[in-house]
Amino acid sequence: MFYGVLEMNILNVMWSLQEQDEDANISVSDIVEGLNNNDTERAYTTIKTVMDRLVSKGIFVRYKDGKKFFYRSTIDKNEASKKVIETVADQFFDGNHVQLLRFMEKECEHLLVWFKLMAKKEYIEERKSVSRLIYMVLTETLCTRDAILRFPKDVNDSTIKTAYHALIHRESDEDFRRANLDYKDEQDDYLEFIAQILQNGDALPQNIIKSYNKYYKDANTPNSESMKGLIKSLCKFLNV
Repeated sequence: MFYGVLEMNILNVMWSLQEQDEDANISVSDIVEGLNNNDTERAYTTIKTVMDRLVSKGIFVRYKDGKKFFYRSTIDKNEASKKVIETVADQFFDGNHVQLLRFMEKECEHLLVWFKLMAKKEYIEERKSVSRLIYMVLTETLCTRDAILRFPKDVNDSTIKTAYHALIHRESDEDFRRANLDYKDEQDDYLEFIAQILQNGDALPQNIIKSYNKYYKDANTPNSESMKGLIKSLCKFLNV
């Protein structure tokens, strides 16, 4: 058995209400309210029509208590899921569950490839934005601290983590940079090298990533609480 989108929305609200109170009398108005809470605006008459259709399918029962009519689901979410799987197996795989499982396994592989491609595209855009931040620091149109705070949040890309820690390094070395111009130039050349690689969305060489991982493995990378992450990172770097 397959369910329409609105049928599934109604079923999910019904299951949720029944989980909250097994003995609750659930009316059409209760379902409408639950749907509206999920930003799904629906008319009372539309919902009642669909709920009565679910009664005719044997999914809901309709009963009277006093002067009002109420509804209940005759199956839970797990049972409904099993019925849908049985229907798919019967209609598309001649009832062969092994063929269905093989199909699902293959589709999962395709989805995994798709997710990896989407992640790669996201990484490329984030690397380009980080490259722009580094160039702004090098041209002194943005201070290092502000650049660090503008880094992409909650990322798992080791290239971006390395660039982040390289800027943390620059910020913590500010006093030494002022006293040693050769060191300052060398560090800025290294940052420019990193920015040039990120400019095209490319990953940094593994030797660079490993060299930073060795020293900053436990340091925080930017997260949703940017200022806290920055302070903690600086403290860890300075061993404070």
